[in-house]
Amino acid sequence: EYEENMDLNAVMVPKP
Repeated sequence: EYEENMDLNAVMVPKP
């Protein structure tokens, strides 16, 4: 269940 977390993390952590 990490794949779903990855999506949320990508949105929560804005890349420079």
